[in-house]
Amino acid sequence: MSKREVGHHTKAADHHGHATRHDKEAAKNHEAGNYVKATRHAHLAHGHQQLANRHSAEAAKAHVEHYGDMIISPATLATVTGEMASSRMAQSAKKATEGAA
Repeated sequence: MSKREVGHHTKAADHHGHATRHDKEAAKNHEAGNYVKATRHAHLAHGHQQLANRHSAEAAKAHVEHYGDMIISPATLATVTGEMASSRMAQSAKKATEGAA
């Protein structure tokens, strides 16, 4: 695995950890009736979760680009690339699929 994939996985894990801590703080503050702080932590948790998902998606894209043809049949690879959420990810994987054909 290249440093790029490792970096994305590491950043995703870090953001998931931040999101978890903010969710716990949001719950604690909500229970205590401090709704302003609860709202702030809920929004921070959501932001970290989005960043984590982006890094996970980038890592998955890189895996498909580099190793997809080694572990996934061409038909399955085409299905996977069609289901990718980001159009940029799908375009990149489509190029890799067309190049392999």
